[in-house]
Amino acid sequence: MTNLTVATPRQYRGLDHRERVTIDAGSVPIYAGAAVEEDGNGQAQNLTAAGTTFAGFALMSATAQFDRIELADKCEVRLSIAKGSAISRTDVGATVYAGDGNDFNLTSTSRQAIGKIVEVELASVGANTGFCWVYCEGVQKRSI
Repeated sequence: MTNLTVATPRQYRGLDHRERVTIDAGSVPIYAGAAVEEDGNGQAQNLTAAGTTFAGFALMSATAQFDRIELADKCEVRLSIAKGSAISRTDVGATVYAGDGNDFNLTSTSRQAIGKIVEVELASVGANTGFCWVYCEGVQKRSI
């Protein structure tokens, strides 16, 4: 997958912390639902595979340089996860990696860790791509 091109609100559980951050000049637009990271100046940008500074998920869209957006930086989020084999309940606890703002899987190569699977939806069991609930913390809060 690639970074979002339209707002794609996600489902969240236990959203107990939100962070307001400024958007990096070279990273607009950022759409609601995108995974974002911090750049070297502490500003938000679309997540890249090379980074290690996952900050959270955009709760709103921003289309202009230096806009401020709100991030869900500590919560459970429902994501479509890709895996090279069938997803099962034994994947609970597995680390989830992102290659960009909308690419989530269980392979670490050229990706950064964003959280851990806490629940696999029944309909996803046996599929190579399915919806899972993932506990995520931004790098400022990370304990994974």
